[in-house]
Amino acid sequence: MKVTITDREVLSSVGTSQIAAYLGSRNWKYISRYFDTGTVWQGPDDQSKLVLPHSSTLDDYAEGVADILAVLARVERRSQEQVLRDIDEATKDVIRIRLSGDDLEDGAIPLEEAAHLIGHARDMMMAAACSTVRRRTIHTGRKPTEAVEYIKRVRMGQTERGSFILTMQSEVAPQLDSGQQELFPDLSVEVADSADPFERRVTRTLARALMETHNALTETLTTRSVESFLRATEAGVSANLCDAVAGLTLDNYDRDISISLSWSPTRKVPTQTPSFIHFPSDHLPILREVARVLRERAVHESFELRGPVIKLHRPDATAVGQVTIDGVVEGYLRRVTVELWGQDYELAIEAHRQTAILSVEGELSRETAGFKLRNPRNLIIEKIE
Repeated sequence: MKVTITDREVLSSVGTSQIAAYLGSRNWKYISRYFDTGTVWQGPDDQSKLVLPHSSTLDDYAEGVADILAVLARVERRSQEQVLRDIDEATKDVIRIRLSGDDLEDGAIPLEEAAHLIGHARDMMMAAACSTVRRRTIHTGRKPTEAVEYIKRVRMGQTERGSFILTMQSEVAPQLDSGQQELFPDLSVEVADSADPFERRVTRTLARALMETHNALTETLTTRSVESFLRATEAGVSANLCDAVAGLTLDNYDRDISISLSWSPTRKVPTQTPSFIHFPSDHLPILREVARVLRERAVHESFELRGPVIKLHRPDATAVGQVTIDGVVEGYLRRVTVELWGQDYELAIEAHRQTAILSVEGELSRETAGFKLRNPRNLIIEKIE
């Protein structure tokens, strides 16, 4: 049964830029203006034509979109619902997270699990965005501004049937025609990195990092080592990403996780870019353990430690002093040792005397005896309010 979409609100919500992007991706060609209200496009069969209105403010805009859907559905031999969905996604990279389980055949999941899934899906996107800015084994402290702003723009789409599928949409600016001959018809990763907007670089980083996570897991099952994950850092793999993927489902549910990416047709992707990654349920506990080990082994660069000074030790005024600070590391209160000299040590003494908060930056690492902050700098005693 073919359904004709007549809802004016739905039709009016479709943007002209989305339709134009879709037409271009489907090899429709602009051929002329249509008075002062639109443009005429010719289909790939050289027979079909349609008129794209200039603006959604036109009184008959909804009717114009309805005519476009009717023409496209006929030419493509698809339903109007399918065409409309693809038009909506024409300017977006779409990430789909599918949970599979025997109890999900009706497409519904427990509310508690849904909330958990959404939170960790956001963490997964944030991990990819942070790795796009800078590759690290672990992302701690203040997140890059570019990554934070990107996450604000990612949208959650409608859930889909097929076990349970959560969709996320990342808007991508279309690739514009410069009017010159294309120099790189087979787009390489390096060329794409320099040409793509940040939004597309994030989704590409996500795709590659997820595939490398899958491959590293396969190797770890044999070697019982996290070395493959450390090597994969350059591909965008991080402890944050591993935690996020493993946390997409709750521990008490036996779920397989599949993540797929559909790329906006308005911008090319490099050849061999992954678009589907599958994680069996029995691999997820291993991924959680990998994340824990990576966190233990990682050096937290430019880590800002804040907390009260709880212990001071220095043999004499010319020696290096050992300072212990109670600070928050990865969400937990930890005792961190810092070696300070001269005036910096005197500043720590003063913070201890005032029972004030001492702030210090450095490289944080976890060692046999506990956490240690190396190369301390930018020491500040924070004012007590």
